[in-house]
Amino acid sequence: MLIVLNQYFLVAFPEEIFFRMAFYESFASRLSSPKTLIFLNTLIFLFFHSPNAELLWLLVLSIPAIFLAFAGLKLGNLWALSLLHLALNLCDLWISGDFVRGIA
Repeated sequence: MLIVLNQYFLVAFPEEIFFRMAFYESFASRLSSPKTLIFLNTLIFLFFHSPNAELLWLLVLSIPAIFLAFAGLKLGNLWALSLLHLALNLCDLWISGDFVRGIA
C-alpha cells in the first residue's frame, strides 16, 4: 500500500500538475492544432518513462501516452489523469519486478 501512495503523491500527481498541465497551458495557445499538442505530449511522456526501452515497449507505452494526452486535452481533470498515470506507473513497476520488491 505504501508503494501505491508513494507512486501517487510523489510521482503521478506532481507529474500531472507540473508537466502535463503546465505543458498544456504554455503551449496550447501557441500551437495551431490540438493534435500537435497530443503528439508532443506523447513524445515527452515516452521519453521520461522509457529512456532505455526497446522499440516494442515504446510502442506499447505509446497507447496509454496518447490516451493520457488526449484525455488531458479534452477533460482537464487532474485527479482522473493522475489516477490513470498511477495505473500506468504501477503496471511498469509490476512488469519490472520493482513493485513486488517494494512490497516485500
